[in-house]
Amino acid sequence: MAWFAAIAPYLSAAGTVMQSAAQTQSARDNEAITRYNVKMADRAAIASEASSQQEAKEAQRQANIQKSRILAIAAASGGSALDPDIVNMIAGVEGEGNLAARTALYEGSESANSLRMQSKGIAYEGAAKVRALRNESTATILSGASSIANKYWN
Repeated sequence: MAWFAAIAPYLSAAGTVMQSAAQTQSARDNEAITRYNVKMADRAAIASEASSQQEAKEAQRQANIQKSRILAIAAASGGSALDPDIVNMIAGVEGEGNLAARTALYEGSESANSLRMQSKGIAYEGAAKVRALRNESTATILSGASSIANKYWN
């Protein structure tokens, strides 16, 4: 048993170093996960904006189709494109199309802004966790060294 007492401080030191290494690796892993999550939130923001732009284009396209249909029906019935009722109908369709397009753009922009804020929150939270894990690693080394010194060399 004397041999065990002789190696006990080294085993204790090795355990402390291994625990510190595990905490340091956890910090690295957390850093990588944070970078990935930030990247995904940023990509989602870009996708949200792109999607809303497509929705806006589609709203405008649908409005143009409706205006064309109104004109075609007016012409087929012998009416004029300058008839006040036709002009009012076209203006209404244009207004609705513009509103739908602008609403889609606004919603996409708001969604993208929310995702960008979420991305910043993820980055902040991840950085805080990495700092905490690195501090724990340092504390483990210091605590282990102090414990070994008090236990075996006093």
